[in-house]
Amino acid sequence: MSATETSEILAQSRTVLFGQSNEGEISLSTIHTLLTQMDSKLSNIEVKNERFETRLCEIEKRMTSLETIQTSISELKSSSSKLDTDVKKIRNDFGQLETNVSALGNVFDSVKETADKNKKTVDYVKKNLDEYTVTQKTLEEKLTSEVQALKEAKERLEESVTDLKARSMRDNLVFSGIPEDQDEDTEAVIQNLIRRRFRLDYDIPFERVHRMGRANEFSEWPRNIVAKFTYYKDREYIRQNAARRLHGTNVWVNEQFPQEIENRRKKLYPVMRQAKLDHKRVS
Repeated sequence: MSATETSEILAQSRTVLFGQSNEGEISLSTIHTLLTQMDSKLSNIEVKNERFETRLCEIEKRMTSLETIQTSISELKSSSSKLDTDVKKIRNDFGQLETNVSALGNVFDSVKETADKNKKTVDYVKKNLDEYTVTQKTLEEKLTSEVQALKEAKERLEESVTDLKARSMRDNLVFSGIPEDQDEDTEAVIQNLIRRRFRLDYDIPFERVHRMGRANEFSEWPRNIVAKFTYYKDREYIRQNAARRLHGTNVWVNEQFPQEIENRRKKLYPVMRQAKLDHKRVS
């Protein structure tokens, strides 16, 4: 209660007790009236006091809320400070990121430039490679053609050489199965064989007569004798009559051929033997 209200109550009490004209007289009615007014005032005071307490509670509650709000504000300030710190850090990181991105962009530009140069180089190399491939293919075709021509020329040359060998051996006969002596005269051996088996009364002239290959004392087979006749007719007479005149002996006579032709003839020998077994004429 304020001092003003207290003064007002005291003044009102004095007025009730003494009145405004006769201040010294006090009656029961005035006391009763005074008490009634005082009770009413006290009731009002209690009511105001209750209201004051209620407001005080509300103020306390509000103070509590204010403290909570202050605490929240403090927490918000702390969070805001932390947020500011985080924002600054993020800005720093973002600045570093921008720096890195810029550096990466420079690297990318450098790589792109290098890639462009490499692409140009690859295109140039590819173009040259295509040209080289075409040139190589042309050269290969030309080389293949030349090799084929050389191969054909070689075959023709080999055939020519083989033909020359065959012509040089045209007058030769090979005598097989004649025993071999160390100091023999091979031409005399052939002359003696012809006189005995072919019953000629003259000596057939030879250009040369010799054994084939090197002597081997450990071989059980005598070396063949090659005789080059001076006259082809004499050679043919001996060849044509050799099978009949030398029948029953271990000696046989064959024509001499180059190794190339002999290899071809070997493939036909089985056919010849089978034809003879079938009693067919073979040549």
